[in-house]
Amino acid sequence: MNNYRIVKNTDWKEVEINGEMTEIPVDWEVKKIKDVAKIIPGQSPEMNYINEKDGIDFHQGNTLFSSKFIKPSIKKIQREKAKKIAPANSILMSVRAPVGDINVTNSDIAIGRGLTALVPFNTKEYLLNILRLNKEKIAGLGSGSTFEGIKISEFSEFQFMFSTEQSSIASILSAQESIIQDIESLISKYESRFQYLSEELLSGKLRVKEVDGKTVFYKNPEDNWKEVEVNGEMKEIPKDWTYSNPKMLGFNIKTGKKDANAAKKNGIYPFFTCSSSEVFRIDSYTFDTEALLISGNGSTLGEVRYYKGRFDAYQRTYVIDNIKNIFYYDLYFKKYFKNSLNIVGGSIPFIKLGDIEYFDILIPNDYEKSIIVSVLNHQIELITKQKDLCNKEENKFNFLLDYFLSGKVLIKE
Repeated sequence: MNNYRIVKNTDWKEVEINGEMTEIPVDWEVKKIKDVAKIIPGQSPEMNYINEKDGIDFHQGNTLFSSKFIKPSIKKIQREKAKKIAPANSILMSVRAPVGDINVTNSDIAIGRGLTALVPFNTKEYLLNILRLNKEKIAGLGSGSTFEGIKISEFSEFQFMFSTEQSSIASILSAQESIIQDIESLISKYESRFQYLSEELLSGKLRVKEVDGKTVFYKNPEDNWKEVEVNGEMKEIPKDWTYSNPKMLGFNIKTGKKDANAAKKNGIYPFFTCSSSEVFRIDSYTFDTEALLISGNGSTLGEVRYYKGRFDAYQRTYVIDNIKNIFYYDLYFKKYFKNSLNIVGGSIPFIKLGDIEYFDILIPNDYEKSIIVSVLNHQIELITKQKDLCNKEENKFNFLLDYFLSGKVLIKE
């Protein structure tokens, strides 16, 4: 659709939607989920997982949806054992925590408890956007414990505004979504490049130098390796590199002095704790420096963060300052420290100060170190720039989603 105009809606009517009186455009309707899609509730099939090529992929509950804590789990079962099958291009929605997460099937799949499939009667993209806009309200249908989720019978009766311009709205939102997906694809490429370069450059496998003002990469020569013990393991490093630890390098390592109860949502200065990646606030500060901060226990155990300025820290947060070329060590700690941890303690595991003081770090010469920092910093800047752009485009999508599907603006062809 190339010829259309967007106008502000001025003609409203009042209707009841999910028990509340709501204004909608005069020529819009109120529909239920069951009016626009066939609903296929998930059900655990009788099965044995198999690896046969003629099996069908099986998705159970929220294992379909990847997150920071839950990774996708795809198993195969015999097709004849699958009681519920969602066809390709169905919309899958989680009906257990996290309720309302959605995805689209690329092929036929068997669905288990915790999921339901929606097979749209008309425009799939429009229904996707309805579910996105109403995610919180749909999640509010749940009752009892978090794991009970929502009842399919209640979900099928869920009402929403239905536009006569649904295909046009879907087209515009789809175009905006494509912009976001293109940016996300570029971010993924930049992140893959950063992962490759950081692994190769920080290990010395890939060397770097400047020739006529240009950065040149080359493999470390085969005869330029030596074997040393690094963090308890024998490793090969370039002959012209050294290694040491924060203790020998003279880094200052301190711990925060504040109790966790000092954390506030609002305050003058950042307050770093170990319980969350979130930065809390506090009204006083102990540190005024450029530093690496390492979580010594809690849910972020071993996480490395960077901060420059005035801040304070929880008792189990280690603060490392007095570092030259701090960005290089920031990258190195983040890349290798967590995988080399010697975690102690029972119910509350923690890191000892000595694990940080004697953590071995590979050290190039200052000339090469500065180029490595410049190369990797440039990659981070590219990623950050695209993430900022992606955030702006996502905000634009959410703005359009609300304005189009609420009827605040209409599309006239």
